[in-house]
Amino acid sequence: MGGKDHNSINIVLTSNERAMFIHLLEKRMEIYPDAMDINRVAKITGYSRTTILRRVQNGDMFAVMMNDEYALSKASVIEFFASDKAFRIYNKSKWHEKAIRWFVKEMYK
Repeated sequence: MGGKDHNSINIVLTSNERAMFIHLLEKRMEIYPDAMDINRVAKITGYSRTTILRRVQNGDMFAVMMNDEYALSKASVIEFFASDKAFRIYNKSKWHEKAIRWFVKEMYK
């Protein structure tokens, strides 16, 4: 995480582009279960457990409490990472930046 290149992606998606990016994220995450705990989401996305927990507590990602642990909806995680708010994250994780860069490359090749 961090580094000079992480803030270089500064784009705003149209609704059509956002739908296409969501589709890309769905493909990238199809091997994961529909509900995941915070630790798994953190491991997949490259963000810290604290960051994912904060996103849940802020309402950025939907989760329910099960057995004293949050269970996050994969769809909610995908929706967040395709949101304008996620695109404005200054220090994106390598996973997040790679997904965006691949999408941009595919869109404009």
